[in-house]
Amino acid sequence: MGFTLTSLIYVHCVDIDECKHAEFQINRCYGQCTNTDGAFQCRCPQGTHGDPYMPGGCFSLLTDSCSRLCGNVSVPYPFGIGSHKCYLPGFNLTCDTSYNAARLMLGTLQVVDISLHNSTVRVINNNRVHGIYGGVASVNVIDFGISHADSVPYSLSTRNELIVIGCGVQAGLSSAGNNRAILSSCSSFCSSNKSRAYDARSSPNIDDNGEYCYGNGCCQARITMSRDGMPSEFWIDWMDSNSVWDEALPHSYALIAEGGWFNKHWVYSQLSRSLSTKYLAPRLEVQIVLDWEILQLQPINSHAPANVSWHHQYAMCPGICRSKNSLCKPRIRGYSCHCSDGYDGNPYTVDGCK
Repeated sequence: MGFTLTSLIYVHCVDIDECKHAEFQINRCYGQCTNTDGAFQCRCPQGTHGDPYMPGGCFSLLTDSCSRLCGNVSVPYPFGIGSHKCYLPGFNLTCDTSYNAARLMLGTLQVVDISLHNSTVRVINNNRVHGIYGGVASVNVIDFGISHADSVPYSLSTRNELIVIGCGVQAGLSSAGNNRAILSSCSSFCSSNKSRAYDARSSPNIDDNGEYCYGNGCCQARITMSRDGMPSEFWIDWMDSNSVWDEALPHSYALIAEGGWFNKHWVYSQLSRSLSTKYLAPRLEVQIVLDWEILQLQPINSHAPANVSWHHQYAMCPGICRSKNSLCKPRIRGYSCHCSDGYDGNPYTVDGCK
């Protein structure tokens, strides 16, 4: 490979320009290709870094002009604000300065913390709580303020939980994959009177400041890891189909929140205080944790260099884990960078791990 025989009489080998004839490349070069004697070199163009053997694998270098603070929240690379040179694809944020204290935003979600060590983002969801009331059939909606497309590097963390508040209702969360896997589900009951109608007064005592519900008026359930990014389906429904016609039933709600956030007394008081009309679900500032990962890793056995195992592909993470004292770890859909033992800092920047 790299030479071709031009004559059977006189042995004469001529170099093949692999840059002009990609079919001779063992690993397809999508970056800057330079032909050499019997081979070729593939690099990212000047001013970029990444994996030149992957389509779109070369990214602009981080510049000193990138803003790394919004309000009181730090914005470490690979996240960034403004120019595409300040972040990796999918990690662009905005800084909303219309408030007295500027807010860092991911779509419609307010970012309050970014962790490089845990590869998490803690956000506040200000959207309306999913609600259902007597006279209305099931509600099926998903709105976390960001897309659940395959290209989105976020997923709902297992640090969250599903919370259901109400009588005779159930709620669930499903993944975006073809199998529509159930990520979480729970049901909330209330005692019934002689007419078989649910008695809202049996709901948990609002003076109880406990953080957990076990099905009597409210329930909580852990959320399993999704292999398909953000969930695509969040539903709440009556357990008894006849409840659709009973307008006397109290409101019921379903929401996703970080584990430990839920407090029965506080949530009940906020829901009752913010309920303006029967047909309009209240708003709550709910804290949620998102996991994030780098999705640009080359697929195993696609354009991997010859004689390099999948383990070493992950270990190298070419061009992304830029600090010398960093390592790469596989995740559900991609990978993340971490500082080596004994070091701390940002593994995504040059000399970031100290």
